Amino acid sequence: LARVSFVEERIPPSTGVDAPLLAMSEKSVVGSDEIIQHLRTEGGGKDLDGVLSREQRAESFAFISMIEGQLLNAMLYDWFMVEDNFQLVIRPLYSDAVPFPKSWILPWDVSRKMKARLGHPSTEDGEALYKQAE
Repeated sequence: LARVSFVEERIPPSTGVDAPLLAMSEKSVVGSDEIIQHLRTEGGGKDLDGVLSREQRAESFAFISMIEGQLLNAMLYDWFMVEDNFQLVIRPLYSDAVPFPKSWILPWDVSRKMKARLGHPSTEDGEALYKQAE
């Protein structure tokens, strides 16, 4: 990764910190765009895309835009609106990450926030999200 040493850590959902997070001794940088900008400006001029051609940079930008714009919403719908997925996978994931009583509260709080982010979609809206992601 641009010859920058790093350590990958799991951030418990209970912290309320968005990922990705770049924690440095003097400050923390949150979000992929902010991390990239920080590495360019304050990380010794590290350009993560420096070895890419113009075409590869355009493909990278298009791929990131597709993930953030279409696939993310379809994934969030699948995780939080499809009841079996939420009950069998997502809720236990969040419950196991924190101690009682937060283990009862956190999954529903995150679910409520994700449903609000998605605009409380119906099944038909979910089908439309899946089609956009194809």
